[in-house]
Amino acid sequence: MGSTTEAELHKQTEREERQRNRSQYTLNAMVMGVAFHDRASLITQHLAIGQLVSLVREVGSPYDQFAIQIRIPQGQIGFIPREQAMSIAALLDQGYRQSAHCSKILQGRRFPIPIIEGRLYKPDATLGTATPSPIPFSEDGPVAAASQPRAPEGMVHGPTSAARVPTGGGYGKTLLALALLVVALAIAFFAKR
Repeated sequence: MGSTTEAELHKQTEREERQRNRSQYTLNAMVMGVAFHDRASLITQHLAIGQLVSLVREVGSPYDQFAIQIRIPQGQIGFIPREQAMSIAALLDQGYRQSAHCSKILQGRRFPIPIIEGRLYKPDATLGTATPSPIPFSEDGPVAAASQPRAPEGMVHGPTSAARVPTGGGYGKTLLALALLVVALAIAFFAKR
């Protein structure tokens, strides 16, 4: 009774295979940074729903130490949002395998906004594809600097919309005025009660 049968070995092998191929992280993200470096036209011309994309670490970014580019064969379409990139970066750095695709393309007011879904698997999994080597940060982005849209005056921009912050000038004054208006409305609302 102590010997293992062929059927038991087969079941054990299947269990080990399922465990090895279990998803370690599930991703559902809105692509950030589509307004920069002519990425919107790249998305419009080359990205299709269901198309595979690659998640590639961007090293050396002064804006986001966890930056993860989303790429198609024709170039970069944007970034994983910072909050999610913080969780995923270490897994990509460890060589986790990936399977990601465009599940939807929202038509924003000015730019198309892809939605990316994907999964990360342990490095020894047989599912997904190997994670590409990291790409060094470049201030010029994926296209020539001459074709890049410039940030509005008084704005600093980075790879994600969360990195765009007011630095003064017209935007700072506008934000201050808006904040004061909200406070005044709140005071008026609660004063009537």
